[in-house]
Amino acid sequence: MARTRSRPASPPVPGDAGAEVTGEPVQVISRAAAIDVAKGSGMVCLRLPHESRAGRRTQKVQEVTAAFASVVALMDHLVCQGVERLVLESTSDYWRIWYYLAEAAGLEVQLASARDVSAITSSAGRNARSAPTRNASMVTVLVVGDTI
Repeated sequence: MARTRSRPASPPVPGDAGAEVTGEPVQVISRAAAIDVAKGSGMVCLRLPHESRAGRRTQKVQEVTAAFASVVALMDHLVCQGVERLVLESTSDYWRIWYYLAEAAGLEVQLASARDVSAITSSAGRNARSAPTRNASMVTVLVVGDTI
């Protein structure tokens, strides 16, 4: 009986350890926003392509109160900016007003676990920014796919 040999595995490519290979096309998000939700407010980070410099991005971070009118105005602003995905990070049920109003505005919304976001931001290192600002910025960077 003849023995058959399987083909040797291709050598691993550096940097792809544990990478999932799928047949689906990769979706690139160029306009994204993230909100680190707290009890009475949310720290919003908006990342958009730069208007005049190709390949560059602009980032705007602002605090928005959790009042109905403020959240509706923010969602309208995000829709006008062409945001493709909004990520919400919250430790409690405070995310609900943000989530429901974002969906009503027609935005694609994802919820992120506060524990997972904290693990990502703490592994990336501390800087002079406050934790909510850092969390919102980091989540937006990850959604867009930029390097940290």
